[in-house]
Amino acid sequence: MTVTLLRAWWLPLEVENGAWVRFGVGVISLGFIMLSRLLNSFHTPSKQETTIFMARSAVSGVLYILLTLFSVLIPIPAGGITPEILNHVYPDRGSGIWEEEPQRALAAGAIYFFILGLFELMVSGGALNERSKEEATQI
Repeated sequence: MTVTLLRAWWLPLEVENGAWVRFGVGVISLGFIMLSRLLNSFHTPSKQETTIFMARSAVSGVLYILLTLFSVLIPIPAGGITPEILNHVYPDRGSGIWEEEPQRALAAGAIYFFILGLFELMVSGGALNERSKEEATQI
């Protein structure tokens, strides 16, 4: 399976006409998540780090649910995604709203990562600065 996934990664259309690509991306993403969790298991977080992690997880979950809901309920302009381009890039798509109007998923994803990035800068960045100040005073 590893060889198939590597072939699908380097030559995506040569493995079952690209059918492995979505599965391979999912497996690789899951692998990175599991590796991150494994590496973090060797580190005991401080109370402040635990609080930041819990806040980040809560914001991430709520933001995902809200943006998914909004992307389905609020009309989003197609922009440059024309039916011709969509039929060429994704000809055998399903009948769901994100398959028929992919700009909804793209907008939700872009807004999600933008807001999550701002949250990281505001919360985690401030905590890191406070920790570096504490370490500097201890030296």
